[in-house]
Amino acid sequence: MAKVETTEAELLKEALEIDDGQIKAEFIRLPADMAYWNARYADAIRDHLRAKHECEKTEARCYGEHRERLELERKVTEKKIESAVTQDPSVIAAREAEIEAEAERARLRGVVEAISTKRDMLMSLGAYIREEMRDPLIRDPRH
Repeated sequence: MAKVETTEAELLKEALEIDDGQIKAEFIRLPADMAYWNARYADAIRDHLRAKHECEKTEARCYGEHRERLELERKVTEKKIESAVTQDPSVIAAREAEIEAEAERARLRGVVEAISTKRDMLMSLGAYIREEMRDPLIRDPRH
């Protein structure tokens, strides 16, 4: 029998839903969900920082190359060099990679915040259930 892969969207849906009939199971599952999505968020932070660093290195390399090339002309200015660097295809690609990494980081930060909100909701729900169990008027609807 073939194992069916769970998609990230399905994992996220399962992590964020609350089955009110299975509160204990939700409490048991929550730490694992938080650990998984926090690890994904940490990966996204690392990927974003690496993309940012790569972009800076690419810009610096291109700056030197374009400055050298443009200095062969008589009137080279900082603006001309900066313009050439900004339009360089390798700089454009590096910036796009940085943008994508930053967007993924922001997306996963939102996921972690949503799971933290779920934790808070479960804690409130657990406290309410415990209070219900102590209150005889709530436990026995005949009163």
